[in-house]
Amino acid sequence: MPSLHKPHDTLFQLLIVNPERAAVLIKSSLPEIIAKDFDFDQKPIHMDGTLFSGIGRVKHADAVFQLRPKFDSDESVFFILEHKSRPEPYTRNQVSLYAALICVKELENQMVEKTDQGRLALPPIIRFVFYHGLERWKSSPDLKSHGSFPKWYETAIPSLGLDVFIDICRINPKNFPNDPVLRSVFLAFARAFSVERVNDSELDIMTKSIDETRLGVYLLVYIGGLKGVTRDRIRASMNRNGVSKAKKEKIVTNADNWWQEIREESEAKGKAEGKAEGKVEAELKTKGEILTLVLTRRFGDLSEDIRRRIDGAQTPQLDRWIDSMIGAPSLSDVFEMGSERRH
Repeated sequence: MPSLHKPHDTLFQLLIVNPERAAVLIKSSLPEIIAKDFDFDQKPIHMDGTLFSGIGRVKHADAVFQLRPKFDSDESVFFILEHKSRPEPYTRNQVSLYAALICVKELENQMVEKTDQGRLALPPIIRFVFYHGLERWKSSPDLKSHGSFPKWYETAIPSLGLDVFIDICRINPKNFPNDPVLRSVFLAFARAFSVERVNDSELDIMTKSIDETRLGVYLLVYIGGLKGVTRDRIRASMNRNGVSKAKKEKIVTNADNWWQEIREESEAKGKAEGKAEGKVEAELKTKGEILTLVLTRRFGDLSEDIRRRIDGAQTPQLDRWIDSMIGAPSLSDVFEMGSERRH
């Protein structure tokens, strides 16, 4: 693959920065019983994926979108879209942390705007993970695997697991989202780690979305790193797709000119994120603070005993409490439900 920092993440983020394309991806990935309650002709609002933990740490979700459901409701549903190119054991904790931080932010907004409205309401959040690694992900909680669903607002309440898990490599390409650009990128993702040579029909699907946009140029660079793909094969494929010689030369020239720029920006971003987030082990240390912050927003000031329990807990116990903190109706239920999960 191209020697850029996080090339897969960069391509995914360029793909979904377009709200209309993100709407197609969300709709095609949701179970129908939930998708039908949204009007995807509306453009979902692309939120800033930068989330602050409140203790100086910065977290970067790949994408966060906001969309109101069809039925009467003053609150929007948040969609967290996260991409992974290899199985990572902390992914569940990662998206859980993003969900918790969104909850904190929304609760803080309600405290400012609706202090006389009674009990604070948690925002519905649905979390997606799009994965395209060669290794099979051993655990992939997925709403689609269930035979039936409760009311959608109940399924959308955060349980801090993964709501929707999409394994791109194990989807028949015929079932990829019905959008040319999404199909091109999904196929490129599916072949990213393949040891088999990309055939001409696959290459033609991928090159259909190469154009002069930043996404199109980056896709060209990405495709160029796939097994058996050469510049000559890309040019031949673009010819088969009817791309004019002038446009083709301009695209290739732009790719050459932007290569260094993309490399520098991507590497600089990687360094900045590395400094902000630190290592995975350092990220996990924030769980106690996040748990304390969310519980305080939901249930008021915590007793010294509760704070000591949180401060003295190890990561597995914190994980169980984080899993239960959003859906639990009371503070005591957080710790009772979190303790029961160890059995």
